[in-house]
Amino acid sequence: MSWTYTYHRFANRAAFDAACDAAGFERVDGQIAPPETVALDVIGALHDRAEFNALGIVIKLPVLLTGFHVNAAWSGEVPAPFRASRISPATPRRVFA
Repeated sequence: MSWTYTYHRFANRAAFDAACDAAGFERVDGQIAPPETVALDVIGALHDRAEFNALGIVIKLPVLLTGFHVNAAWSGEVPAPFRASRISPATPRRVFA
């Protein structure tokens, strides 16, 4: 199976949920349940590196980009509700620190 990777920015979580509903994704216990031909990596707002206090508690989490960000992989065609939100990020990857 061949996958197409895309990146999306929605105005907020409600706009993402509406796109999922319009694309025909099911919900299980209130959570989005895309078909097996779709993989979603729901990120939300993009943040810069966190600042911590001496106890290791986050004291500042600067927002780099507002909006609700989602990375996706599709084994078929990208549905219209997701084509409208597609973006091309400068660094299209997640970094775990």
